[in-house]
Parts: sequence; structure tokens; C-alpha cells
Amino acid sequence: MAALKDQLSTGAQELFASFLELANIGDLHPFDEKRWRAFVIETHKDGTAANLYDTDISDAITERFPNAIDFAVAMGGRFVDERDLLEQYDQASN
Repeated sequence: MAALKDQLSTGAQELFASFLELANIGDLHPFDEKRWRAFVIETHKDGTAANLYDTDISDAITERFPNAIDFAVAMGGRFVDERDLLEQYDQASN
């Protein structure tokens, strides 16, 4: 499996890195939420979201926060949920 950074556009890489660098993993702050949503939206806009799985996200988060496996798994699942929501919105809008 390719590393997450190899699957992301430059813009998405920067947004994900910013999220990881500043995230309060105990309880996401509203600014963390904003950074997270910007990352998810960017992957949707650039077309890379469709090729990402929850484990791609959770593995990348676990690399940064090895003691926060529950957080990483939750964010991986959240990514898939939000990705799917954006895809459904696009389909309903057409």
C-alpha cells in the first residue's frame, strides 16, 4: 500500500500536515474541525478521496500519534463518512 502522502495532491498533503501538526487529539477544537474539513473537501475536489480508505487515514495519523489509535481509527471512519456524503451531494445536485 502506498503511503498516504503519495496518494494526495500537494494541496491535500499541506492541509493534512497542518491538521496533524496542530490537532488537539484529546478533543478537537473548532479550528481543528475547520482544518479537517478543508482537507476532506480538498481531497474531494482534487479527486483523490475516492481512492482513499479509512485505513489510509488512520495509518497516517497513527504514524504521527502512535498512542492515539482510537483517535486515528475514528478519524479514518470519519473521513470515509464525510467523503461519501460529499459524493452523495454531488450526485443529488446533478
